[in-house]
Amino acid sequence: MSREIANRLTRIFLRDKSGRRPVYGGTEKFQTDPYWKDYVLLSDSAPEMLILDSQMDLPEEPAIHNQLGKAELLCGHHPAFIPTSVSGELREASEMYLRSLVCHCDPTPAAQSARPCTR
Repeated sequence: MSREIANRLTRIFLRDKSGRRPVYGGTEKFQTDPYWKDYVLLSDSAPEMLILDSQMDLPEEPAIHNQLGKAELLCGHHPAFIPTSVSGELREASEMYLRSLVCHCDPTPAAQSARPCTR
């Protein structure tokens, strides 16, 4: 049951068959604008987490790489980042959420050993 809930929550942020992300609804800027469509914003201010469709969607600029930090893979191939600017309780909450997504989306032994799941 928890895995199905996690999968449903994850699908809100991933592109559907038509290439649209349900999280953005009818907000065309985030659905089609080349500068926004590849990023998932989880808040209305600076993002606490970015989830991309693939490593190919990551901008090549070194400054952006430095701000994003290390990626975790969701569902086997979606890189997720918690920017280095996120700190304190907000970082802790973002890490807990990311760990939950990793654990429930990718139950393989490799994923479980990389970030132990607390259930």
